[in-house]
Amino acid sequence: MKKRFTFLLFSLHLTAFTQFQIFIEPCYITKFNFSRVDRNSLNNDLIYFIPPQFVYTPGFPSHSSRFVRLPSFDYGVKIGVKSMQSGNVFSVSYNRDKVSYKTRSYFRSYDDLSLYGLGLYLEPQIHRISLNAAKQIKSKTQFLDMRVSGSFGLMLFRNPYERIDAVERFDVYLTPETRLDSIFLQPNPTFKTAPFAKIGFEVDFKTKKSYLFSLNAYFIQGFSEINSVYFRQHYTTFGVQEVNTIRLMSRGSGFYFEISRRIGVYTINKAKKS
Repeated sequence: MKKRFTFLLFSLHLTAFTQFQIFIEPCYITKFNFSRVDRNSLNNDLIYFIPPQFVYTPGFPSHSSRFVRLPSFDYGVKIGVKSMQSGNVFSVSYNRDKVSYKTRSYFRSYDDLSLYGLGLYLEPQIHRISLNAAKQIKSKTQFLDMRVSGSFGLMLFRNPYERIDAVERFDVYLTPETRLDSIFLQPNPTFKTAPFAKIGFEVDFKTKKSYLFSLNAYFIQGFSEINSVYFRQHYTTFGVQEVNTIRLMSRGSGFYFEISRRIGVYTINKAKKS
């Protein structure tokens, strides 16, 4: 019983394969990302943090979304080996990925009592490299092959930013003495590397004669911070410029949905050897 639950990677010894296929698998991915407020970054005694993600700054409240769906797709590729008997798969993969931040601020003009709502969005790019193993499980239909999968790997953030990616400028008085000048998200360009683990399911769709494509769903948990941005608000009070800074951070964790297709490159049938 103990061997049955041994980690997937060790259940895929190539020497046990009587027939296996070497493949390349391109994929397209969409993601629901997690991020959070770094409470230690609040640089003003007048800033109050209200869990889970509300921050009250002088003049107006702001909100940072904890859970954000990326509007764009990313891509990746796997190179691996599939057992033609058991259906088990072992692969290495590279993926482009993103972390996402979404903020919304609410404030009222002192002059005409107009109510403003401002949303900002930023998605710095990261990269993922991983070792993957997937074990086939029983399916009740001949048109589906299902596998449970797991991975370990590294996330890499290597994109230097030279400009502010999300900014809105104003000339709005919040009080007779305080003018709001701008609100923006500023990326932190620090290079970082962080480990992660992945667990999920893979489903192959097929006809009686051929394999069509795969749909995969999985969750990735990052174990350390991979990226951060600064949510800044610039004021002028009695002619003196002030800045409130709130740091938002992400481990790259999130739910992923992927469509892919394996392309066979080479098949070896050891059973035919004498």
